[in-house]
Amino acid sequence: MDKTMILAAGVLLVAADAGAAIYKCKTPDGVEFSQTPCAQDAVRIDREKSPKPDAAPASGAASPPADLIEIGEVGSLGRGTKAEIVERLGEPAARYTKGRTEYWLFANAVRDLDEPERVFAEILIEDGQMFQITWLPEDIMHRSIETARAFAGWKPPASGGVKRFSVADTDVVGKSKREVTTRFGEPDVKKVHAGAEWWEYHEVPLTPDSPQTLTIYLEFDGDIVTNSVGN
Repeated sequence: MDKTMILAAGVLLVAADAGAAIYKCKTPDGVEFSQTPCAQDAVRIDREKSPKPDAAPASGAASPPADLIEIGEVGSLGRGTKAEIVERLGEPAARYTKGRTEYWLFANAVRDLDEPERVFAEILIEDGQMFQITWLPEDIMHRSIETARAFAGWKPPASGGVKRFSVADTDVVGKSKREVTTRFGEPDVKKVHAGAEWWEYHEVPLTPDSPQTLTIYLEFDGDIVTNSVGN
């Protein structure tokens, strides 16, 4: 049976070709696979139950990184606890919180066995348990990790309340983060989307005297606001 890969409900499912066992070994150059034991700590992999190993890299090509996450390690977590996630995948490269949800970003790749591109796991956690996996391409994950680390120590303001500015004041495209916080104070939420940093200001009056309020979303490219949206 040909090997197939399915991405469904945030979990990668893999069926492998039937065949002889292979061995997986960690070497100074990365992870190697062989039909014979290639080191004293070689791990036997039954191909009837496991994904087919990556082909050996072409001459001159870079070896696959040694810290690849095994597909089965991620897919079998289910509603795993934080401790179980760390035990299997290690510590995330970055993490941040939005409301009740924790976002854990992993720099360890999961290689798509049919494609040369690798994917990276963003794990969402609520009440101490994983409830969703989002697979991100490499460039988006790297930017997301860098962005999340930039505000890792940030805490939301102690109280939200109705803002002292109105929607008409929030056209701040081109302004710096310092200018924004000087004008509006700290945002109610900071988050990462597609590698960009977004700030949210909740309950902003439509006009100074209006009872109607909106949430203002500010997108940053580095230190500068590039987009301002009210909803």
